[in-house]
Amino acid sequence: MYCMKRLWVLRFFLLGFVLIGVGRAWAQDEGLIFEVARVDTTDFPVIRLNLFTADSRSVPLSDLSRLSMRENGVPVEFTLNTVPVGADLVFVVDTNELILGEDDAGVSRWQKVKASIGRFATRFMNPNGLDKVSIVVPDGDGEGGMFLVQDETDPTAVVAAVEAYVPVPLETVPVADMMQLAMAHLVAREGNGRFHALLLFSDASQLHTQLEYETITAQAQAARIAVFPAILGAQASSQAVENARRLATATRGFHVFMPQPEEADAIYLVWQRQANQPQIQYRTLRAHGGQYTVTLNLGQVRAMTEFEVTILPPELLLEVEEVLYRRGAMPDAPVDALEPKSVDVPLLVSWPDGRPRRLTDVVFSVNGRLQPPPLSFEPDETGRILLPWNMTALGEGSYELRVEVVDELGLVANSDPVTVRLLEERPLPPTPTPIPTSAPTVTIPSELPLTELQILWLLGSVALASIFLLVVRWQRRRDVAHITEWVETAIADVPPHPEEGVAPLGAQSGLVGWLERVDDASAHSFLRLPGADVTIGRDAGVADLVFADRTVSPLHARIRWDNGRYWLYDEGSSNGTYLNFVRLGLAPQALNDLDHIGIGRLAFRFHLRPDEEE
Repeated sequence: MYCMKRLWVLRFFLLGFVLIGVGRAWAQDEGLIFEVARVDTTDFPVIRLNLFTADSRSVPLSDLSRLSMRENGVPVEFTLNTVPVGADLVFVVDTNELILGEDDAGVSRWQKVKASIGRFATRFMNPNGLDKVSIVVPDGDGEGGMFLVQDETDPTAVVAAVEAYVPVPLETVPVADMMQLAMAHLVAREGNGRFHALLLFSDASQLHTQLEYETITAQAQAARIAVFPAILGAQASSQAVENARRLATATRGFHVFMPQPEEADAIYLVWQRQANQPQIQYRTLRAHGGQYTVTLNLGQVRAMTEFEVTILPPELLLEVEEVLYRRGAMPDAPVDALEPKSVDVPLLVSWPDGRPRRLTDVVFSVNGRLQPPPLSFEPDETGRILLPWNMTALGEGSYELRVEVVDELGLVANSDPVTVRLLEERPLPPTPTPIPTSAPTVTIPSELPLTELQILWLLGSVALASIFLLVVRWQRRRDVAHITEWVETAIADVPPHPEEGVAPLGAQSGLVGWLERVDDASAHSFLRLPGADVTIGRDAGVADLVFADRTVSPLHARIRWDNGRYWLYDEGSSNGTYLNFVRLGLAPQALNDLDHIGIGRLAFRFHLRPDEEE
């Protein structure tokens, strides 16, 4: 009989060994859980695996020194640390008729429950908000359960909630409904890789009539929920102990008898340890991604997990303006003196696979010419790298920018080419100021004796000069007579009371000066000179003809009628006044019909037209 029993056990063991390929973890000891709770590939090729271990009482394994690991069948070196992950925990309070009953020391069961939850919140709960705590009590009608707090992460809020709650003793407590509410809450969090536990405060004497054990334990086992009963009261009956034991043993928990609040600390210590999981960190041997199978061995215990990693090259974007200006301080500044001599071009690096990696090379080229490498290949907090572009020897033109990067896995990425236009700006040359030339002084030596020929030459010159003066005086008298006659005739034609707006002097001949705008077809127009002295500029306070152009000075030029014709003056403008494409100096220049006038970069055609206002 003994041999048959051993043979049956051996067959059962072999069957279990065959079935291990479909599970996440297995062990020779059926009471031990050893599995991978979470896989993190965010920092690929560095991979992190969180482990979940538990014995039959949900106590985690304390010794992992014999742990070994293989990736796709190849041994891998790793480091092992403990990291906080938090736990999902629910308290259920059975508020039966004895909940407010006091013991010999005058302390009620509710006060002990309240103190126990307070000890957990202040001594064992994660202070950084990783633990999520819920408390279930009977609802207002006493016919179901409700959450006093739900998924609370603040220890202070948990303490405040139980301090403010006043239980109502019930003859029949809906423990089954309250347990179902708590179980459903934890089942909804299944698969998050965290420890799930439920603590039931009850005297436990009636649990065998209040709960359907098979249903409760099946739900707990399926969702990996550990149930921990805490028996209230001064004494624990054998029925209460049996009820609590049945509920705890089937769900990997254990029960405690809690005559004092600190008796539940043993449960809280297990919860605290489970909220901090062992974490394996290693660098994969397969850096190109794909399907991974990781096997962990701990003595006779083995765990296996499979996962897939998709690796994509980074995406690059050059963030540069389409037009850049280089400016010089002097009109004749050479190209290598223009500023800026270099610019930093931002390169935005993004990772479509969600796994940022170290860059091993960054190649920046302009029109195929390599540029200096950046100071660092590491993107800043915004994901950008600044690429230096040397412009010292570059003149106006279009330039094509490209970038190629290589990450630590050897993946290559190229940016789309970006074309940038470089333009140059220099100030216009100043108006030249002519240097006055003094007339030469003729000195006749008085000591030299005059010869007879020189005396005759001098007398002849005096005679010719006298004859020339007589002819000029005769001609002038004749011209004066004609001019007098013309003026008298013109004066006779002038109205006795001239009004404002009379044509400028010189219009008596029937012709008036006009300006035709010729540099801009959209602004093509004819402007009649409004007077005999017309100023041109950008400032309406000093100019008669105003042009809102930055190349036009506030007072730029002047057109004046003088001595029977129009004259063009430059008023010291910064960008110059031009007549027939020749820049004016200090002296005015006479205007003729169809002359070309330049005011800064504006161009006009001068016309003499019949006065339309006559």
